[in-house]
Amino acid sequence: MASSTQTKAGVFVTGTDTGVGKTVVAAGLVRGFRMMGMDVGVMKPIAAGCYRSPRADGGFELRSEDADWLVEAAQTGDGLELVCPVRFELPLAPLTAARLAAHQVSIEQILRAYETLHERHEFLVVEGVGGLMAPIRQDYFVADMIKDMKLPAVVVARPGLGTLNHTILTVKYAKSRGISVLGIIVNHAEQQDRSQAAETNVPILEECCGIPVLQVVPHATRLKDPNLCLEACRKILGKD
Repeated sequence: MASSTQTKAGVFVTGTDTGVGKTVVAAGLVRGFRMMGMDVGVMKPIAAGCYRSPRADGGFELRSEDADWLVEAAQTGDGLELVCPVRFELPLAPLTAARLAAHQVSIEQILRAYETLHERHEFLVVEGVGGLMAPIRQDYFVADMIKDMKLPAVVVARPGLGTLNHTILTVKYAKSRGISVLGIIVNHAEQQDRSQAAETNVPILEECCGIPVLQVVPHATRLKDPNLCLEACRKILGKD
């Protein structure tokens, strides 16, 4: 893998915002790493906007579509309590969702699950919630979680107008916190953006952020294609 001051084998997939396609990219990375013969575990530490899944006893449990997508990509058999230990029904920032549920997120619970998964697998793909400054507790943000997990980050960004500001801010802040950023993945999440901004943003991002754009992912019609993020996987592992 590319040189890093971090100590864990894996990547933390973060984004410049919500809705940039972090889950599609994270699942694509998982499939790509598996194609390369790696044992890959997955984690979505916190999920909001979860759905109610009926249980045999007549009750229900909250499940995350994002976590389901990652589990399907990884095919590891790890339980939901490890893959997605904190789940909220309301589609809100974790701090807000937790307060409305009269619950405080346990960072210790998340990190215990993370360490267990690391013991089981040679490599982990962890997908964050929102961006680096999404609040988990009043004094604890996604950036703090990345630091505690000792993982390098991959930043998922939109292709078009506005992404320069959002992405440069994200990368600069990550670096200021001592987070190693392996690169940027530009994802056409909503549709194929053929604007002039989308065509010219990649070299500007590399120039201003000082890190590579690992891949530009086109608007995907085959989301389960194992080749979707293979280019980025090879670059992350230093095999391209």
